[in-house]
Amino acid sequence: MILLYFLLLSVMVFWAGSFIFIKLAISDINPASLTLYRFSLATIFLVPFVKKMLDFKDALRFVVLGVSGVSLLYILQFSALYYTTPTNASILINTSVLFIAAMSKERLSSKQKAGIVLSFLGIVLILFKRDFALSLIGDLMVIGNGILWAIYTVYAKPLFEKYSSFEIVFYSFLFGIVTLVPFFSIFPLELPSKTLTWISVVYLAILCSVVGYVVWYYCVEKIGAARTSVFVYLIPLLTAVMSYFVFSEEFTARKIFGGFLTILGIYLVERGR
Repeated sequence: MILLYFLLLSVMVFWAGSFIFIKLAISDINPASLTLYRFSLATIFLVPFVKKMLDFKDALRFVVLGVSGVSLLYILQFSALYYTTPTNASILINTSVLFIAAMSKERLSSKQKAGIVLSFLGIVLILFKRDFALSLIGDLMVIGNGILWAIYTVYAKPLFEKYSSFEIVFYSFLFGIVTLVPFFSIFPLELPSKTLTWISVVYLAILCSVVGYVVWYYCVEKIGAARTSVFVYLIPLLTAVMSYFVFSEEFTARKIFGGFLTILGIYLVERGR
């Protein structure tokens, strides 16, 4: 059991660090190129976990997953980090839980409704400065990222009756790579010019997209989704610590309180079912 918790904590560190490595990488290559390299490498390493061939009746659904869960999702997320901080991104990206609750047909409990209100207040504190002028556009892009992930999550549900978690991730990645093609009419394909960028690509592909998913689903199987998902709430804290040391990110009382309200609200929405 201790080993499982250690593995989970390691994955949270990897995922928290992803925001740092993304910000470092996009100073060298554009978001579309970074997305291509990350998921091409990750897809290769996921091949051993795929046992079931794709049913072409599901191809259109996987196209939607490829766009909402890979190509558009990560181009938007990577672009957002041009403008916002890793800490803001790590907090606001969790708003996907709120959008999933809104998109699902489940009736919301009073605890979930309270959680949505708290999260909304927290988001307002993060998005708006003291003079109530809108904060950087990147924060809104991250919230858009949350909407896309909610679409991915809801749209993927029927596929779990036919495919394993790894197969859904693999085919989503594969179709995500294919649906990247139109974006290269906007972004030129760029090769990394720095060693640190290549390190970032390998980190994001192997540690975040392969090791992260494998360990995550293994722990879900062994200790359950409820106990496993609690660890996700460590990511904003870990990202904040990393961002402070790497980018000297400043933290105001408003941002800290806003982050606390947002995460608390998301927790209530997720646990109030």
